[in-house]
Amino acid sequence: MFNSIDYGVKPPADSKLDTNLQQHPSQQTGEIQTVGTSPDMLAPLLKKAVNDVSGSPEDTPVLVSVAAADRNRALVQDALSKGAKNITQLSDLSNSRREVDAMMRPVILSGVNESMDIYQKESFGPSISFFIFDTEEEAIRLANNTEYGLSAAVFSENLGAAFRVAEAIDSGAVHINSMTVHDEFALPHGGVKASGFGRFNGYQGLDEFLYYKTITWME
Repeated sequence: MFNSIDYGVKPPADSKLDTNLQQHPSQQTGEIQTVGTSPDMLAPLLKKAVNDVSGSPEDTPVLVSVAAADRNRALVQDALSKGAKNITQLSDLSNSRREVDAMMRPVILSGVNESMDIYQKESFGPSISFFIFDTEEEAIRLANNTEYGLSAAVFSENLGAAFRVAEAIDSGAVHINSMTVHDEFALPHGGVKASGFGRFNGYQGLDEFLYYKTITWME
């Protein structure tokens, strides 16, 4: 029996102060919802992300269903009602049609905290929550303060620091200077905590189709 289960995910992407995130913002959108950065990096990153991904209503993402879009909008509204700020301020679509109801303009939130549903729940929608951290320890705490642990990313020009943070993050995979959806057939893929168990890909994936049998004897 194939014994690998992939559950939900809320992957963090932590960036240190020496990182040029101008090169990577589009990789950290969609389901990726925790990005650490510094205040002086925030404005250019947001400008590039909004212009590249959703500069016009025609570029509005279509979610899998109206229910999914409604769920995402509810998560965002809950955060806003508890003090979060919508940095993007994109106007929502006004037409009342099913295909429009399933659309959602991208939302970038700041000021998110643990009291908000979007802090813990996966959205599978076009939203990013920003958390500002000052130390590696704080970044690691934020990244690990979730029930999920499928994939994460660390952005830094200091490779030693990046590996140090990557080793401390509770996740099935951590990608340095690359997007969290990175996947290769030769590398095992799978989560920890509520993100599931077991692995596929790599020789570890073959083990999921096998079982190990022990036979002992006495003379």
